[in-house]
Amino acid sequence: MNEAFYSTQFFGVSAFFNAFAWLLMLVTAVLFFRVNPKWGMVNDVISVIFLLSIIPLVAYFSMLFAEEHAWQQIAAALVGMAGIIIPALGQTRLIFKRIDFHESTRYFPAFAGIGIWMVWENRLLAVYNQSIPWLVWSGMLTGAGVLSAILLYKLNQMKNAVFYLSVGLLAVGYPLWAILLGRWLLAGGAMMY
Repeated sequence: MNEAFYSTQFFGVSAFFNAFAWLLMLVTAVLFFRVNPKWGMVNDVISVIFLLSIIPLVAYFSMLFAEEHAWQQIAAALVGMAGIIIPALGQTRLIFKRIDFHESTRYFPAFAGIGIWMVWENRLLAVYNQSIPWLVWSGMLTGAGVLSAILLYKLNQMKNAVFYLSVGLLAVGYPLWAILLGRWLLAGGAMMY
């Protein structure tokens, strides 16, 4: 086995870990809202872990397409990283009681960076590898769901049916995308040389 295989293995495991962190974040959010508010702190910590677990995926896609699209990949990685770091900073400040929940919501719009990054990278993946349509489409639709949910949130349209559809798409689509990405990478994916 070569070095490229090992790198796709690392990124594949990272994708599965990211999917697991997402699902754990959803479970603790339900427990927070439906069972006991004490689950909020657990959810906040898991949210930071989830966000940070996206970083290896940003790194993988940046390396995968760096040769053909160097400047665009730098821009995509910066947007994706902003979508990770800014909300993680807000959640961390909330965990350490530097801000309250209401103040933490001002960090939410930065999640759009993750949506933009997902749409961009999955669009490139579609161009270079048409053999993985479920992965590509789940990533593009989930990225669009992130962008739609953030836009409607900013417009104070959280009771809008499209907002619920976007959040539902995100809740189901994100782990589906991460699991499909993990499977593809563990099978060898697009090896980097």
